[in-house]
Amino acid sequence: MIALRSQKGFTMLELVIVLVIIATLAGIGVPKYLSMQKQAQIAADKANRAAIQTAIMNRYVDKINRGDRVTMQDIVNQFNSNPNSFFPTGKVPNPPTDIKKRYKARIRNDRIEVYIQ
Repeated sequence: MIALRSQKGFTMLELVIVLVIIATLAGIGVPKYLSMQKQAQIAADKANRAAIQTAIMNRYVDKINRGDRVTMQDIVNQFNSNPNSFFPTGKVPNPPTDIKKRYKARIRNDRIEVYIQ
């Protein structure tokens, strides 16, 4: 008598269906992830620029309160020549989009403008 064995495992059709489902989810998930990553970089850049503007303003106010005769342009020039000295950690934040570039500041329309160079 021939004994029938039950086979274990998945059929080719089941495997193909699972692969199609995974590919569909990846097709939806990867672009969404990349979009979220870009949004996070933009938010980090805005926060870094605001922190730099605040650090420049704080240095200016500190100098004025001590009686030093300085202009805002003097402080901006100090930042551009030695930005790390403006932060307690001793390190200015790097731009999240390009770590090889650095933040710089300038006065434009009587406002501090922080940009990447």
